[in-house]
Amino acid sequence: MAKRPHINPRGSNVSIEPVGALQRPSDMIAAVTEAWSSWAERIWLDLELDEDDSEQSRVDGLRFLNRYLSAGFTMALEADPAFPQFVRFADPTCSWGINNPDGNYLFAHFDPTGTYRIHGDPGTAHLLDFELHGPSFCEAPNYTKVGNLKREDLILDADGNMEIIVSPSEQPGTWLRTTPETGSQSMLVRQFFRDWAAERPASLSIERLDAPYPSPPLSFDDLRSRTDLLRRWLVHAGDFWHRMSRIGIDIGSNDMFFLTADDSEWGGHQGQAYGQGNFSMGENEAVIVQIEPPASDYWEIQLANRWWESLDWDRRQSSLNDHQMTLDDDGAFRGVISVADPGVANWLDPAGNQSGLIMGRFVNTAANPEPRLTVVPADRVMDHLPSTTPLVSADERTVALRARCVSAQRRQNP
Repeated sequence: MAKRPHINPRGSNVSIEPVGALQRPSDMIAAVTEAWSSWAERIWLDLELDEDDSEQSRVDGLRFLNRYLSAGFTMALEADPAFPQFVRFADPTCSWGINNPDGNYLFAHFDPTGTYRIHGDPGTAHLLDFELHGPSFCEAPNYTKVGNLKREDLILDADGNMEIIVSPSEQPGTWLRTTPETGSQSMLVRQFFRDWAAERPASLSIERLDAPYPSPPLSFDDLRSRTDLLRRWLVHAGDFWHRMSRIGIDIGSNDMFFLTADDSEWGGHQGQAYGQGNFSMGENEAVIVQIEPPASDYWEIQLANRWWESLDWDRRQSSLNDHQMTLDDDGAFRGVISVADPGVANWLDPAGNQSGLIMGRFVNTAANPEPRLTVVPADRVMDHLPSTTPLVSADERTVALRARCVSAQRRQNP
């Protein structure tokens, strides 16, 4: 079992100078390009240090660099704090930070001195979580959670709609307090779906209550400030997320550990125990992941590449949650990681990768899970599984994956 590493979420080994008095568009473009290029060079160096020269790692790495930049454009440049709207920043087309395949993620910035109303249908996702940060999540890891609401905290009207007021002064009803003293605020909304086909996503809007509409045109100073935030997202936050992904790589081959929920309380999903690890197998090998799941409100396991990109989860069974998986008669989960379909229900598809990362999430768990990974010959997988292991034919797999793909699209694009 992996020795749990010490994780220091704060701080960064990288520093950048403020944007300063940039006066021309070319100055801003150059500042962002320099930040992106220097960060890309640092993480690309890991491929050489790890002697990982595979074409797949390089292709995935180039895609990741562009996806992370795209997320930054959405969160830093387009998320207007004065008149916010929710934006998506992690989904099948923009995977980074090992986003949960069961999750719909929404993001917004807020002026911490303003008063806002979030209103709409909360949907029926198994878990719904509103998390307020000060300063912005884009400043990772140098942000703090200043407020949190869950589905059970919401008050619904006669039509089943919810309302949250976000402001620095106390409000009647459901209220989240902003903290002007910590600077710009951001909100991350997580919806975790156990049953992708049956559960319905939320439909939410934000309106500002203390300022007239329409919103003023974008000013040069505002654009300069957002550009500076984008640079910090690339350099400071990028360095942090990369260091976090290295934890799963550096613990040793075919191992996995879980943090306690308290370990990730500083900035992760409230009440969630995160698991990190890795898998590695030869051309004719498979890896069996075994977990005796403690009681919890929800749990899942998923695969990712070395860049913390979740693996094609909308088209492949690269993840399973506690609704989708099957447990053996002894109550244990046994999943099979293999490039070729092993014909078992709990296949974890690595999307052609013979090595990669593993993430697990347990919400409100009664105890910390203790996973075990075992490398076995690919043609002898069944020798290492219970005789009652559910089998899946090629035709049944196609039907299941087609349904998974359709459900993922409907959930992400209601």
